[in-house]
Amino acid sequence: MKKLKKAISVIIAVVMVVSVFSALPLTVNAVGNILRKAPTVVSGDYQYEVRDDGTAAIDEYLGSDKNVVIPGKIDGYAVSRIGYESFKDCTSIESVIIPNGVTYIGMDAFRNCTNLKSITIPDTVNEIGMLAFQDTAWLENQRDDVVYAGKVVYTCKGEMPVYTNLTLKSDTTGIADKAFAKQEN
Repeated sequence: MKKLKKAISVIIAVVMVVSVFSALPLTVNAVGNILRKAPTVVSGDYQYEVRDDGTAAIDEYLGSDKNVVIPGKIDGYAVSRIGYESFKDCTSIESVIIPNGVTYIGMDAFRNCTNLKSITIPDTVNEIGMLAFQDTAWLENQRDDVVYAGKVVYTCKGEMPVYTNLTLKSDTTGIADKAFAKQEN
């Protein structure tokens, strides 16, 4: 009887611990990773967060300029990332200059910026998320072939013939997520 009471006590303790952890609020991103979200700050036309490494990540563009020059620093923090959907649906934008020092352009960052014709991407960018430039005039104006965004292979437009061999540029620094997803050959 004593062993049964002890076992029941242990089970109750485990249930209590599990219930405490299940009540904690967590932020989960689209792929299921648990995130600790930094507070965002608004400065001028940008909403950003300060990252653990002391740099700024742009979360959202709040302006309406046709020609956007993203600053290299915001409030003294070097801009290192253009975040997920940060410029999405900004149809007034026709050109964007991304500053040196940015290393990452997030998924859907410029998606549906339908009038975006010109993008200047520095050599420091080495990672680009899926569909970052989807539905932009810039992408539409690229010829059918491997499309580079800076030194990163962004996508491959057009239909490749069967058994196509590709040679990438020797200074290629990255290949965007799903860059060749539409290429069956």
